[in-house]
Amino acid sequence: MKFGNESQITLIAEEVGGAVAAAPLDSQIELFNALVEGCGEAVEMGNVEPKGPLLDFFGVPVKANDLFNRVQELQLLAKRISRYEDPIKQFRVLMYLKPSNWSKGCGWNQIDDARLLLGIHYHGFGNWEKIRLDERLGLTKKIAPAELQHHETFLPRAPNLKERANALLEMNLKLCGGKNAGVKAGRKASKKEKQNPLNISTSRARDKKGKLGSAKVSFKNGRDRSERPQKVEPLVKEEGEMSDNEEVYEQFKEVKWMEWCEDVMIDEIKNLSSFAKITDYQCRSSQG
Repeated sequence: MKFGNESQITLIAEEVGGAVAAAPLDSQIELFNALVEGCGEAVEMGNVEPKGPLLDFFGVPVKANDLFNRVQELQLLAKRISRYEDPIKQFRVLMYLKPSNWSKGCGWNQIDDARLLLGIHYHGFGNWEKIRLDERLGLTKKIAPAELQHHETFLPRAPNLKERANALLEMNLKLCGGKNAGVKAGRKASKKEKQNPLNISTSRARDKKGKLGSAKVSFKNGRDRSERPQKVEPLVKEEGEMSDNEEVYEQFKEVKWMEWCEDVMIDEIKNLSSFAKITDYQCRSSQG
């Protein structure tokens, strides 16, 4: 949920620690792919749970939609960032996103949005303090230090940054043709399946060398899956299907600029209308 890319498996293992951090690299990658693929299978089965499909991953319930969507978003972000020689100077968001309520207080702008996404790619989603302290990103004075409470600062804190980052990642996914598992049309669950909620359990055995063995996914409704492949299919579209070249960027920028102007004019029109009423009243009073 923080990194989402197999290429960042070392950072993922460091976050998890324990047996995962001590495992061989190929086993870490296999475990990562098993988790992502398991969530993909749970999503394909449909929403048999009230809050969406759950994956039982080594006894830990995982919200399949949430994880699968996040992996898509982070993989697409990494793909876009990799196109630039100097991401800090070149990477930008594809589309204007309406400012948050706290934006004016710290002067937050579209460049800061891009830097926030870069920080997520470099340090992981939710590692806001690391992102704040990364001098390359220039967000040190625009993100509140972790120790400050909401009443002690006007700068965005963890909940604000999480909300903004979620919106930016979701927007990026939609613009570049990705699919959101949460709105994916799955088949309706049968009566038998409703009586036996989806429960995917993954079990592994250790060989004599202590390495993680093959993975197996089993379903309570009787369906068994044999050994899963080590790598999952790419979750994002191939290069070239939609790129963030200047033409696309300018098109989005023009559209969102007009929308922003309309939003600004709503308040201005109200102010002008009030001013006109006051002026009209004063004129009538003077004539009277």
